[in-house]
Order: sequence, then structure tokens, then C-alpha cells
Amino acid sequence: MQPKYKKCLDKLNKLKEDVSGANDVANAGYYSLLSIAYEKSGNHAKARECFDNLLSTRTALLPDGASYVVPYLLETKQYKEALKKINEEENTWMSHGRDTVDYTYSNTILMNKARVLQALGRYEEAINTGMRAYNLSDSLTRRIKEQNATWLSEKMGKKVLKSYIENQDKQLTINRWANIIMGVLLFICITLIVFVIRDNRIIKNKNRVSSSLIGELSKYKTELFDRMSEHPDKVNNAASANDKASATDDKGKAVNSGETVKTEKKTDSKAHNEEYEQFLKIEKIIFEKNLFIRTKLSRTEVAAEAGMSTSHFNAVFDKYSQLTFTNYINNLRMERAAKLLKEKPNYSIEAIAQECGVPVRQTFYRLFSKKYGMTPADYRDNI
Repeated sequence: MQPKYKKCLDKLNKLKEDVSGANDVANAGYYSLLSIAYEKSGNHAKARECFDNLLSTRTALLPDGASYVVPYLLETKQYKEALKKINEEENTWMSHGRDTVDYTYSNTILMNKARVLQALGRYEEAINTGMRAYNLSDSLTRRIKEQNATWLSEKMGKKVLKSYIENQDKQLTINRWANIIMGVLLFICITLIVFVIRDNRIIKNKNRVSSSLIGELSKYKTELFDRMSEHPDKVNNAASANDKASATDDKGKAVNSGETVKTEKKTDSKAHNEEYEQFLKIEKIIFEKNLFIRTKLSRTEVAAEAGMSTSHFNAVFDKYSQLTFTNYINNLRMERAAKLLKEKPNYSIEAIAQECGVPVRQTFYRLFSKKYGMTPADYRDNI
């Protein structure tokens, strides 16, 4: 259709104008429609070219030509420039004393202005302008119907005319209430949009701070675990110091309860330290060998890696771990996920879930949200 229309337009431009400026208006209308069509189809370069051709017409430079320019400005979100054009057109309309009870003024100028004001966040002005448009449209409808009624009065009897007018009044009442309801709904929608935007900003700020804290905590946890793994003797010394402190009275003097009690305490303390060393060994093996990324990791597998029987592993793990085995492993998986989301931004969420031993997407999202209070995608966006 475009080549045929362009061919006709070129032919028209070569003809003599019966009305001055008619060809220019035709060109403006053609490039206006074409620029919008290209912009909607995603061909932004071609759309801009057509818009530049539109601006080269005399019609587009006149205040009355804003109706050709504004649609493209709205489509490309150039709201400030669109508002400027609309104001020029409206001022010209008013300065010439033209009737505002007009379809072009109410349904084109005012409605476009309401859209632009809403996009610019000037919601109160947008509502007022929209209501003006609706009221003028209502007045225009009434005027048209009154004109029709006058015409009908010449053709029909008074009885038929009265019935017709009553029906029209009912329809006008319905339209008036519909306009009021639409205005209320528009106000409610704008209010909800304002609250949603505000809440989204609060949530984004919260997620941004949380993401930062998650990264810091993961870093500190890794450093703490490395130090505990490299210096288990410090932990043992601390446990021995606690045992000695508990064996003194309030005045700082050692309490002599007999050789048997001392031997039992030393034996218990030694057993406690050995078990705690074994627990640190378990944590170190799980962490260093990345056992937790196995999809179906069991206690038996970890016990075998640590060189322990399953029953002994269970006793040591349950004594010193504050979490169940499943929750403990899932925590390590999610900490690794948080680290990968930060270090590997080119990885998809599914790929990271696979690397963390959670191949099911829904499960991965549920575990991550449960631990950090946000989805993996939100965490990545706020890093």
C-alpha cells in the first residue's frame, strides 16, 4: 500500500492546487501516519526519517498542525515536546474564539493533553483535563441530538418527537453517569499507580541493601570457616579454658574434688574436643569438596567421605549442628547461589540452580526466597 500511496501523493504534488496548502496537508497526513506505523513496528530509524519529512511541511509548523505531530511524540514518549505542541494548538484555538464544544477540541486536543499530563506525573491536571474532555463531549452529544431533534421536528409529528427526546434524555443521563464513573475509576487507577510506584521504590531499596548484606555475610562466613578449619587448636584451647574456669570457686581458688572427678572432667573435655574437631572436619570436607552441590546428597555419603560410620556421623552432626541435615545442605547451596549470581552475571538462573545441586527451578526459587526474602532475579538486579 505504501508505494501506491506514495505514487498517488507524488502525482498530487505535481497538480495545481485548487485550495492553497491542500497538497501540503496531504503530505503532512501521509508522513504522520507513516511515522507512527514504523515506530509501532519497531523500525525506529525509518519512523524518525518520516517524522523529519513531516516537520519539513508547512502544516506541521503551524499550531493547527499539532494533531499531525503529537501522535509520534506520544509514541516515542517525548511528552514535554508533545505538551508544548498541544498548548500551542489550544492557545491558537482559544485566541481565534473557536467553539470548544467541538469534536476535535474535546476528543483530540484535550484527550491528548490528559495522556501527556498523566505520563508526566501531573495527575491532578490530567484528571481535570480528562473531565473537561468528557463534559465537552457530553455537551457536543447533546447539541448534535438537539439538532437532530430540530430536524426531526420538521419531519415528524410532535408526539413522535416528544418520545424521541425522552429517549435521548435517558441516554444522556446514562452517558453522564458513565462519564462520572469513568472519572472516578481514572482517579482510583492513578492513585493506585502512585502507591505501587512508591512501594516498588521502597522494595527495590530494601532489596538493594539486603543484596549488599548477603554478599558481605557470605564473605565473612567463608573467612571465618577457613580460619576455624586452619586453627582447630585455638578452639580446643578455648574449650579447655572454659573447663578450667568452671573448676574454680568464687575467690579464684581451685576446687579439689578428688582425682576421680578430675579424671572424669578431663575425659569428658577430651571427648568433647575430639567430637567438635570431627564436626569441623565434616564441615571442611563438605565445603572443600563441594559435596552439597550433589543433587541427592545423603548422610551416608558425607559419612563415607569423612571416614566415619553413619551412626557416629549422625551423633556428631546432630550434636553440633543447629539445623537438620537437609536445611544445612540447602543453606550451603543457597550461599553458593548468591555468590554465583554476583560473580557470573552471564549465567542464567537455571544454570546457577544446576551448579548448586537444585535442578528444579521452582524448588530453587522457593529455597532462595525462603533464605534471603527475595527471588534470585531480584537479588541479581540489586547487586
